[in-house]
Amino acid sequence: MAFDFEAFSQTQVDAGKIDYEFKQVPDKTEGPGQITGLSGRSMEDYRDKFNGRHCMVLEVTWQLRDAALQKELNMDKIELRQSVMVDLTGPAGQPGSAVDWSTNRSQQLKDLIVAVGLSNDKQFNFNKLKHQEGWLITGLRDATDGSGRKFSQVNRVMDLNKGREASKAKNGHA
Repeated sequence: MAFDFEAFSQTQVDAGKIDYEFKQVPDKTEGPGQITGLSGRSMEDYRDKFNGRHCMVLEVTWQLRDAALQKELNMDKIELRQSVMVDLTGPAGQPGSAVDWSTNRSQQLKDLIVAVGLSNDKQFNFNKLKHQEGWLITGLRDATDGSGRKFSQVNRVMDLNKGREASKAKNGHA
């Protein structure tokens, strides 16, 4: 049987019984996660905000693996974003431009590489981050649309095993 959207769209509901509340991942939630997506965007238009440095933002999509929280929030999966500032040696997308790996440059990326266990690899490229696991620590940020809503994001990532150990110690399960 084909779906009849026209008939479906005529269904009346009591608007007073609709749950309009939006529940967010609580601030400072910790737990295991896995990278499910990567994308990047140039920050060339905002160079003046970075003292003239060439930068890009690596957008990392993490899936927080917490079945109890998924159930509490009524979500099939919990996906959170982490924005990682990456310094470049030249304008983003231009031939010869690469990640600036010098001291105190691209530090968020370096911290991420260490946290997911890729720092001992002989070679690195962004695609190696896909499907890597880490211990996520979330935070809340204000929406930029004036709604007053807050959104969850990944603020920090640490080694998965170290995160589990720290969480057990913090909760008295050493």
